[in-house]
Amino acid sequence: MESFRLLTNCDAEPDSPPPALLPVISKAHEGKFAQEILGPWLADKALARSPNGLGGLTYSDPTNLTDEIIEYYLSPLLSSTLRKSQANGYAIALENNPLAGIEASLRKSRVFESDFAGVAGYSTSARSEAVFSRGIPRHHCRRGGLALERRQRLS
Repeated sequence: MESFRLLTNCDAEPDSPPPALLPVISKAHEGKFAQEILGPWLADKALARSPNGLGGLTYSDPTNLTDEIIEYYLSPLLSSTLRKSQANGYAIALENNPLAGIEASLRKSRVFESDFAGVAGYSTSARSEAVFSRGIPRHHCRRGGLALERRQRLS
């Protein structure tokens, strides 16, 4: 029997959207996410790499977030009023829970094991881990980046 391996960020229904995104969504509703959160990071690359910036929140090693990458990621989002509005709209769309009902689907899944491939500092709640653990026999939520391992196929 063939088995499958799932690479996940461990988000599950109880924590979608993750609590860390709630301030972003709130600013987006005010029309200020792009300008007040992304704008300062584009203007101050050290701030973008700080623990509370893009690097610290999403990179296991923020020093890999070069000035060029910051420009590449953020400049288009801040390049016009339309783009800022679209960035705000994207953040607002994260408010809806796309994972509603995921636990029942996981239980029917042919995935035998999964691994967390998230970001440094991201903490998956016990509730979300429990959803995956009930649905996937060998589920591993590792924090701080992807752990690659060689696995044998089940026969």
